[in-house]
Amino acid sequence: GAIFIFTVSPTQALLSLLLYQVIQLIEGNLIYPKVVGQSIGLPALFTLAAASIGGNLFGLLGMIFFTPVFAVIYRLVKEFVVAKENQVD
Repeated sequence: GAIFIFTVSPTQALLSLLLYQVIQLIEGNLIYPKVVGQSIGLPALFTLAAASIGGNLFGLLGMIFFTPVFAVIYRLVKEFVVAKENQVD
């Protein structure tokens, strides 16, 4: 889209690219972790960490597969901590 806008106004093309980047930043760092985290029971911070680590290691497939892996690890650790707390009481 920016290429077509550039033919009319280079300034508007730059502004459209900037706006696109800001929207992508907000969506990727705020909205995605919140929505995905709620759907699988994972805190937003862990969802963002899973997507970041998986994406850095394995690209798009890593982003897709690391979130459920983190959810399983989170659940197992949570159950282990709860079991240990119940043993102390």
